[in-house]
Amino acid sequence: MSSVPNKVPNVITASGTIVPAELNAINAAAVLALVIAPPTQDAQTVVFVDETGHAHTLSSSALNGGSNTITFSGTAGASVALVSRNGSWWSNGVPSSGGGSGPTKVASGAIANAAPTSGGTGNGAIAEYTFAVPGALLTDTVIVTSTQALTSGGGPFNVYALMAQVSSPGNVTVLAYNATNPNMGSPLGSGAEFNFNWMVLR
Repeated sequence: MSSVPNKVPNVITASGTIVPAELNAINAAAVLALVIAPPTQDAQTVVFVDETGHAHTLSSSALNGGSNTITFSGTAGASVALVSRNGSWWSNGVPSSGGGSGPTKVASGAIANAAPTSGGTGNGAIAEYTFAVPGALLTDTVIVTSTQALTSGGGPFNVYALMAQVSSPGNVTVLAYNATNPNMGSPLGSGAEFNFNWMVLR
């Protein structure tokens, strides 16, 4: 039998304000919203571990120098460590993923005839497209590809590069670069409709 003493973790099963222990195990069947008070001394280290795999939030008025929130990835085993200094909790802001197998696909879909939400016109223009991706989190990676692009000017035209990010929970913004068609990117709807395929990795 080991002679190393065990430390009892703080097991969290409900949302609310908590006083963190050194080890905090989040064990709940649904997403929790957790709030921690500012630290009262320097050099405290507290660790939060998600044991069940949900997109829990951890917020504080003194997190990373201000009022901020950390969102867990939704993967069982994800964890984050906070260290106290000068009245704030400090972290890298991104919980480490559990399992070690890398991100997995959690959702995929398509959107037809998406019109630009903003952008320029002309060859070489960049247009911005924002559309709904249900359940997408700010910490997710989203891969977007384009299929046939339809325009009122005839089309199709080529898209040479796509850049995508979750711009707000449940919404993805894509930057599409036009290399050939002067209508691409018109925010007035003169063309530039795209068909997009998307996949969310977590």
